[in-house]
Amino acid sequence: MGTRQKIILTVPAFITWTYMLMLFFPTNFHWLAPSMKAYHVQNIMVFLLGLIPVIYLLKRIWSYKQLKRSIKWNWTWAMVLTSWVSVPIYVWAMDSLYIIKESR
Repeated sequence: MGTRQKIILTVPAFITWTYMLMLFFPTNFHWLAPSMKAYHVQNIMVFLLGLIPVIYLLKRIWSYKQLKRSIKWNWTWAMVLTSWVSVPIYVWAMDSLYIIKESR
């Protein structure tokens, strides 16, 4: 996986991180979501944006033949439950290790 692809896959996670700051500092981000309707629409958009790399990476994880099934399930649950944390970890640290294992 090239650097450009890694960056594209991790951008939604960083958008989610910054969007989560709204929960902690709502008055500072009032300009971003002036009404509850706008806030809910933005939540849906951020969720859908974060779903794209999760689907791609899960397909990639399950395509590895040499990887143990338990590791695949662990990453599946991590991606589904905490994608904003696990996607950057997988993309930048673990994917290259699994590619090396797959080539053996």
